[in-house]
Amino acid sequence: MRLDEALATLLGVGRVGVAGGTLASVLGFSACLLGLPPLPAALVSTALGLWGCHLYLRRTGLEDPPEVVVDELCGYLWSVAFLDRGYLLPALFLFRVFDIIKPFPVGHLERLPGAIGVMADDLGAGLLTFALLFGFEKLFYGGLLLRLWG
Repeated sequence: MRLDEALATLLGVGRVGVAGGTLASVLGFSACLLGLPPLPAALVSTALGLWGCHLYLRRTGLEDPPEVVVDELCGYLWSVAFLDRGYLLPALFLFRVFDIIKPFPVGHLERLPGAIGVMADDLGAGLLTFALLFGFEKLFYGGLLLRLWG
C-alpha cells in the first residue's frame, strides 16, 4: 500500500465496504477514550490527511472516493478537540448525523475543489458538533439559564 493510500484510507479502513466513515469516526472515538489528546491528534491528522488525500486524488483521478475516510477521523477529532471527555460519545453521534445529512453550511463545503472539498465538509460537521455541544454545556452547566431565570 502506498503512503498516500495508507493516509487517505486509514490503512485500508475505508475499504471495509459498508460504513467506512462511521468506522473511521469510531476509531477516533476509541483513541480519545483510551487517552489520546484530541487537539494534537486533530492537528496532525488534518495536516497528514490533507496531504495524503491530495496525493491520492491526484494519483487516482477520483474526486471524492468512498474509501477516503481520513476526513471522518479528522472531523470527529475536531468535534471533541476542546471539549471534556464526557462529550466523546454524544459528539460521535452528532458528528455522524451532521456528516450524513450535511446541514448548511456543511453541504456547501464539499463543493470545494480537490482534497480541500473532501476534507472540508467533515471538518465543518465536526466544528458544528463542537459548537452545539459547547453551547449546550454553557447554557445548561455554565449557569446561563439560571442567570436568565433568576
